[in-house]
Amino acid sequence: MFCIITGLYVPLLSGAILIFTGLRIRWTLRRRHNVHVGLCQNHSQTSSITDGTPRSMSQRSTTRGTRRTLKILTFTSVAYFTFWFPYVIITLTQAVYSSFQPPPGVEFAVMWLANSNSAVNVFIYSSTNTQFRRQCVRLASRLCCSRLSCDLSS
Repeated sequence: MFCIITGLYVPLLSGAILIFTGLRIRWTLRRRHNVHVGLCQNHSQTSSITDGTPRSMSQRSTTRGTRRTLKILTFTSVAYFTFWFPYVIITLTQAVYSSFQPPPGVEFAVMWLANSNSAVNVFIYSSTNTQFRRQCVRLASRLCCSRLSCDLSS
């Protein structure tokens, strides 16, 4: 029973929530983008430039932000399912066929693969988001510098 719960409940329910949330965010971003494009088109008919910036520039930055968000969602979702899929297969196979026992090395690797998904997300975020990358570097430099100053004062 434990194998079925951990094999189905944890990764599959989490995956379903991840898919639902990702689709909901995609739908909201597309709706917001369509509303924004409609407003920009209506506004450009009455006034071509109000603040010195062409409306097409604003439209492009919104599109770029939407694409970046969708890219992050896609990468994190693909990574989640890639890293958790072997664990689910092994666990469910063990639950259905009680005589099935994979080699200990395979069990260990599958468990570590599933758990390493959290660590991979940091690399996905940092490779797709410049601000996140800057904050990580700033945090790491503060941690390193504070340790160096503590070591030097001792």
